Amino acid sequence: MDDSGKIMEILQAIQANMATMQADITTMRADITTMQADIVTMKANIATMQADIVTMKADITTMQADIQGLKAGQAEIREDLSQLKEDHEVTREALNHLIEWSDRVSNAVDFPLPKS
Repeated sequence: MDDSGKIMEILQAIQANMATMQADITTMRADITTMQADIVTMKANIATMQADIVTMKADITTMQADIQGLKAGQAEIREDLSQLKEDHEVTREALNHLIEWSDRVSNAVDFPLPKS
């Protein structure tokens, strides 16, 4: 084989390698295009998630305000319950005093109260 044959062989090998490289470049370009589309989709998803986070934060703020309202209402109910307990005790003592007074008056007059 002479030099021109070797050169032809080398050129054919280079052309084959170039064809392979061009196919690889075309594949890489397609992959890059796909990745770019995926990035656009991810950015849209991130924007949606950020909007959802803002909504959730607003919901949490509302729930915290509701909880504070419930706590205030619970404190008010506890105060009312405490007052009811005190009033109940006063009423019970007054009733007991009235019963005692009634018994003493009945005995003093020697006139028993009619029982039904």
